[in-house]
Amino acid sequence: MGVLNSRKWQSALICLLLVIVAGLHFGSILKYCVNILYFDEWEVLRSAQHLSNLDLTWLFQLHNEHRIVPTKLIIFTAANVFDLNYASLLSINYIIFLLIPIFLIISYNKLKFKSNYQALFILSLLPLFSTQLHENHYWAFQSCFHISVLCIFLNARLLSSDNWRHWWLSLIVTAVAIYSLATSIAAMAAMICMSLLWNYRSYLNRKDQEAKIRLLHQVAITVFSAGIIASYFIGYQKNPGHPEYTFPWSPEFWQYLLSMLQKILNLNFIPPPIAWIAPLALLMLAVVPILGWFWGSLDNQRTRFVSFAVLGLLAAMAVIAFGRAGFGAGQAQSSRYMEFAVMLLPLAVLIIIESQFLHYYKPLIPITILGIFLVCINQFNFNHTYQKLSIYRQHGLACVNKYYDGKGDGFCPHIYPANIADRLEVAKKLNLSFYRDWENNSKTILAPKSEASIRTEI
Repeated sequence: MGVLNSRKWQSALICLLLVIVAGLHFGSILKYCVNILYFDEWEVLRSAQHLSNLDLTWLFQLHNEHRIVPTKLIIFTAANVFDLNYASLLSINYIIFLLIPIFLIISYNKLKFKSNYQALFILSLLPLFSTQLHENHYWAFQSCFHISVLCIFLNARLLSSDNWRHWWLSLIVTAVAIYSLATSIAAMAAMICMSLLWNYRSYLNRKDQEAKIRLLHQVAITVFSAGIIASYFIGYQKNPGHPEYTFPWSPEFWQYLLSMLQKILNLNFIPPPIAWIAPLALLMLAVVPILGWFWGSLDNQRTRFVSFAVLGLLAAMAVIAFGRAGFGAGQAQSSRYMEFAVMLLPLAVLIIIESQFLHYYKPLIPITILGIFLVCINQFNFNHTYQKLSIYRQHGLACVNKYYDGKGDGFCPHIYPANIADRLEVAKKLNLSFYRDWENNSKTILAPKSEASIRTEI
């Protein structure tokens, strides 16, 4: 009983640590928040019509390769409730992100992973709160990344369930994921195909009525999922400004993929290819449960959950490399793509826990803890990171104010690479929060001083 209470206290203390770190992170985001839209977010102001009345054509319209329907719904709601106040947008974005570690902790308990290693797993979530994902936290439009990752874990839970009724719910999650971010197409397809193979294998082993019914349900779900994926490609066009796709047989593909893993392992100070040893080891460890399907079985729900989640994340990363490697390996270091890669860290710890390594090799526990902290070194300087990022936004805001003062032409390269004069007029028409801020400041500056204040100054 004493040991059990001790484990609960360890888990509670580490949860408290995560809450404190998450709070400090969020506090820094809001502290250095600048009330102005940034880059792709200006696209929503091409017309006032779809923000005044929800336009389904705009909602499902391609944005680069993506159809970011949930993110556009958030923008639409924020425009009508908060007048696109940027602090509110960032708050919604961060809350969506927090659902990911919360869901993983709940899943750990619900799937009954070993309780004596719960504290170690919670600790492995610490890198998720580092500044490695700063773009996705300080850029509200990036909620599409959070939603995509959350859907990968949700589908892993649903498809790994022993109850086939839960599998049908995966259709909803699949639709949300695919219409959040294009990378989800590969993630959802890979997970559903693996679930189909698992059920087919289960039917071959058992050949009873129950296994047959489960397989038929999974076949139907696979067909409906294929229909959802096909609907995405109606009217699809590749962005002409992007480079050609990079296929897996190209060295650039693997260089890009390993560079993403190198970044999350905090190994940028080591030159490649030496630095790729650790990413390759992480990649091999992540693939273990997937290969387990060939070696053994996925009858254990915990193993299925980890396998589906890892496969979904790896498929998403592969699609990112497929579509973005043409920009060069340097772009793989972009924090926006780190979100898929960093999720492999807690899953790697789950693999170690479930594989019995810790039971037979106790020194692996301090080694794992040391590895988690090495990944996190110099990654929690929140104020420095967001203060630096806020400088660009402040320059952009100054440029926007200059336009409204009648002294600028609307070209503000710090927040958008093209002229946004037309979008600033839309913001004025909609009376958005950053326009009102300028208006209020102008009134304050132009307001005549009272007799009392003049006497005070004299």
